[in-house]
Amino acid sequence: MSTEENQGASDTAPSIEPSAGDQDYEVGYRRPPKHTRFPPGQSGNPKGRPPGRANSKTTVARVINEKVPVRESDKTRNMTKLEALVQSHAMKGIKGDAKSASLVIGLMVRMGLLGDQEDEAVALSPDDDAIFKDYLRRMGYSRADNDKVEREEP
Repeated sequence: MSTEENQGASDTAPSIEPSAGDQDYEVGYRRPPKHTRFPPGQSGNPKGRPPGRANSKTTVARVINEKVPVRESDKTRNMTKLEALVQSHAMKGIKGDAKSASLVIGLMVRMGLLGDQEDEAVALSPDDDAIFKDYLRRMGYSRADNDKVEREEP
């Protein structure tokens, strides 16, 4: 390209010359030109979310709490969709569906509905205890008298 063509191209392109106060400002990634920024006090979304418009959590809560008619044997009963969902998974679990049974049991455990079941400590045989202690020693752990396992710092 000749120098004459370069001069013609620069005449048609808008000139973005920094003003006196913008000499130290560099336009780049996440640094838009100052003339394109929103003025102070003005939002990029001036209308925003309309008042009274439900968010997704509210929508899901409303839908899951709607009442639906459910037929049990010969009569119809109204229950929430959540209750119907749990009931249908419970029935499928009783009939042998492992995924449904697992889902219902997991839900019961998370909600604390399986009663106060304490984890019973399993007593190891002397041979198993020796193997376990050797493994912990090789991995850099020490076993205190109170059976708490603590990591040794190298």
